[in-house]
Amino acid sequence: MKEPAERVFGVQRMGKTGVDMVFQGELMFSRERFAQISCSFESPTHTSVEIMGTLGRILLIRPFVNMGQGEKIQLFNEYGSMTEYESAQADLYRYEVENLHAAILDGKAPLISLQDSWNHVHTIQGLLKSAQDNRVVSLG
Repeated sequence: MKEPAERVFGVQRMGKTGVDMVFQGELMFSRERFAQISCSFESPTHTSVEIMGTLGRILLIRPFVNMGQGEKIQLFNEYGSMTEYESAQADLYRYEVENLHAAILDGKAPLISLQDSWNHVHTIQGLLKSAQDNRVVSLG
């Protein structure tokens, strides 16, 4: 989704040290589209990304853990039939540095635009404000 969320709702449970141990968020977009996020220091082995749409879903298994060692991509069509792929080995941090290098030193367009970066920050700030105030926050 290239467009930013319009509204967000966040919930968090803080630990003794002041760090949020669990955070869940709901992002609401135009045309009645939604995204949900969930992260927790209390369930470190649960690492997956699921993208669902009207024609199927994509499940990324272990996308950020031990890159190149057991990550799988599963594609499910609208009837539930699944095709599984092994993820290619990747060094995401190296790609990030190389992209930044190309943008700064070579003048190439970054993969993530400045506007998209600002939208991400604005969304995160809205989620935190929502969790603190226990209310839906409009980002418009």
